[in-house]
Amino acid sequence: MRNSNAIKKILITISIILVCLLVGTIGFSYIYLSSMKTNSKDINLEASPAKGNEVVNFLVTGVDIGSSEAGIDNAAQRTDTIMVISYDPSLKTIKVISIPRDTKIKINGKNAKINSSVPIGGAKYLADSIENMMGININYYMQVDYTAFRNIIDAIGGIDVNIENEMNYDDPAQNLHIHFTKGSQHLDGQKAEEFFRWRKNNDGTGFAEGDIGRIKSQHNFIEAVVQKLKTKRAIFKLPAILKAIAKNTKTNMSASEIVKYGSAALKVNKNNITMSTIKGTSMYINGVSYFVYNSKSNNQTVDDKRSPETSNVDIKNLKVEILNGTEINGLAKKYRDKLIKKGFSDITTGNASKKPVKETRATLYGIDEGSASEVKSRLGIENAELVNNKAQKYDIIIIIGEDFKE
Repeated sequence: MRNSNAIKKILITISIILVCLLVGTIGFSYIYLSSMKTNSKDINLEASPAKGNEVVNFLVTGVDIGSSEAGIDNAAQRTDTIMVISYDPSLKTIKVISIPRDTKIKINGKNAKINSSVPIGGAKYLADSIENMMGININYYMQVDYTAFRNIIDAIGGIDVNIENEMNYDDPAQNLHIHFTKGSQHLDGQKAEEFFRWRKNNDGTGFAEGDIGRIKSQHNFIEAVVQKLKTKRAIFKLPAILKAIAKNTKTNMSASEIVKYGSAALKVNKNNITMSTIKGTSMYINGVSYFVYNSKSNNQTVDDKRSPETSNVDIKNLKVEILNGTEINGLAKKYRDKLIKKGFSDITTGNASKKPVKETRATLYGIDEGSASEVKSRLGIENAELVNNKAQKYDIIIIIGEDFKE
């Protein structure tokens, strides 16, 4: 009997302690998060709370310190990382969708890269661009700088990662120095920032897929962070995490909304969390490299209720010239036969005026931007440029280089 009473007292005591910890944690969360720059005058985007069980979309950006000449004001900061995090309260799922910083948008009717939208027009400009492009509603915005990133990683005790590339990059203007060898390593906040930001080395080597490869590496890192946050020990690190968030984050979310959705996110099963990148193609347009969004390919990635855009180009009517830039005879004709199977019909072959040409390239003349990515896909050539001006004789000129694969 005494043992039974003793056990009851112990259980009651433990329950009281747990309740106190829970209440204290919630109260602590409100105190810290209330000190955040919520509804900051620097954020010109109003929150748009979801109704009922609607999907909630969070636009999360990571910014660097900007150029050394411009100082550290918000206008000088560049949007280095852009993600849309979609939470479905009905299905208890989370989708993390990354948007390459070179994604093409229109600013004042002219082509621009999406990472320039915040310095030009603030968070609202970025959110509007993403809503128009992806056909979704942005409910909340959060901007995190790398000071917050470093402090959060330090707060959870660092992260173990497997580094797959030799990394050697120095940028004195940003005081950014990245040096890693291949292999498994434990990264503190500073090292984690360097790893997260790396794209290429000073000698030009780097991810084969450029920014897309960088995003894949970031996704692996984020998955490791999420798993660490979901451990039981993470609750004891909460004060330090909240402090890091509150001091170096700008958002239009209230403290209660952060606690609400943060708690919900931690309850989502890891199998219900997916990470992806918007679909598109890299292309030079009038000499500038862009990532061109393809709405037709994003049906399953993005919850876009609109009908996919249709191509305005008729492949069989495009006039194509293929020039052999190698010493291997017959390559232009072999490639012509492949294109005919893909729907092209008006094709002329010949030899390039200068040989040898190292890299195969295609130039598209006067084809509308909405159709250019489809045309490039059918050509199967990675190095492609779109020139707005119409050529006198051909719509597409292809020069086959020594890298061409039959």
